[in-house]
Amino acid sequence: MASWSDISSYINFAGLILDFIGFIILLREWWIAYLSQQQELELYQKRFRQEQLDQLQQNNQSNLSPQLQKHMEMVKNQRGKTQTMEEMKDIATKLKSRRGLYVIATALIMGGFLMQIVASIPFLGD
Repeated sequence: MASWSDISSYINFAGLILDFIGFIILLREWWIAYLSQQQELELYQKRFRQEQLDQLQQNNQSNLSPQLQKHMEMVKNQRGKTQTMEEMKDIATKLKSRRGLYVIATALIMGGFLMQIVASIPFLGD
C-alpha cells in the first residue's frame, strides 16, 4: 500500500496539472478578448469612414429631389440597423460560448489549488 507521502505527491502533481490547464484556457480567453477589441476598433474606424463618405455623398446630393433624398436616407438607415443587429447577434453568440470556457478554467484552477493544499497538509500522513 502506498504511503501518504507518495499519494500526496500525486495529488500535488495533479493539482499543478489542473492549474496549468486552467491557466492556459484563461490565457486563450484573454487573447481572444484582446483580438476582439482590435476588431471592434477596426469596426468603429470603418463606421467613421463610412459616415464621412455618407456625409460627403449627402452634400453632393443637395441638387436631388427631396423624395429621392428621403428614400436614400431611409435605405442608409435600414442598412445601418441591419448591420448593427447582425453584429449584436455575433457578439452575443461569441460571449455565450466563451462563458462556459471561463467557468471551466476557473474550476480547474480552483480544483488544482485545493488539491495542492490537501497534498501539503502534513498531519494527514501521521
